[in-house]
Amino acid sequence: MSMKKYLITLCLIISMTFYGHLLYAQNISYQDSVQHRLDSLENVVKALSSSVQKTQKKEKDHSVWSRKRFTAIGYATQTLTPAYGNELKSDFGVALTSGRAVYLHKKPLFGKLKFAFNWGSDISYTKYKNYKEEYNYSAADEMEIKDYGLHQCDIGILVGPSITFNPVGHLMISGHFRFVPSYSMLILNDDINSNYASFFTYGGEISWKAIGIGVEGRQGSAKYSSLMSEGDDIKMKYTTHSLRAYISLHF
Repeated sequence: MSMKKYLITLCLIISMTFYGHLLYAQNISYQDSVQHRLDSLENVVKALSSSVQKTQKKEKDHSVWSRKRFTAIGYATQTLTPAYGNELKSDFGVALTSGRAVYLHKKPLFGKLKFAFNWGSDISYTKYKNYKEEYNYSAADEMEIKDYGLHQCDIGILVGPSITFNPVGHLMISGHFRFVPSYSMLILNDDINSNYASFFTYGGEISWKAIGIGVEGRQGSAKYSSLMSEGDDIKMKYTTHSLRAYISLHF
């Protein structure tokens, strides 16, 4: 082979080698560019997904925890026990409570739990079983006593802590303890005996969205004019125990 042909062949080999390396470099650069764009797109999708999840969680938390006001109406069984004498049992009783929960922290603990302070009103009415039968009045006594029966009415303010657990969805499980300072009245025929009374209520509730059911205990005491006395000069301590089953609305 002549020198001229040798040089031409060598130049062709060098050119093809260079061109091949150039194509390889361009291919690598193109792949890197595509991968970079894919990574950027994936990051954008992740960011959007995270933003959507945060928005959805925020909306869910607002929906679950936004119902701070409550109203409950319930049926109550109750006893009234004097310091000396037999206890009286209720014929029937009703209770109405309403109020508001003030949460002590904005975000639920562990995403599930919140503590709150409750305040509102508590009203109860009870009619007791035949008073004359319980105390065995004589015929002479019966002539003087009208058969209106014995009634108790308590009007109070409720304050106290509560704890609420949200295990799943809109299901709420809560417990509470409340102090209920009240104006209490015992009404027997034409006589109304009234005084301040300190009551305490404690109970639990299960609710789904706006509807709930619960059970609550209640106890307290006050001094009233003795139901066995003819005047108001004798004061006697009476203790009240109640059990309430109620339906509640949350809004």
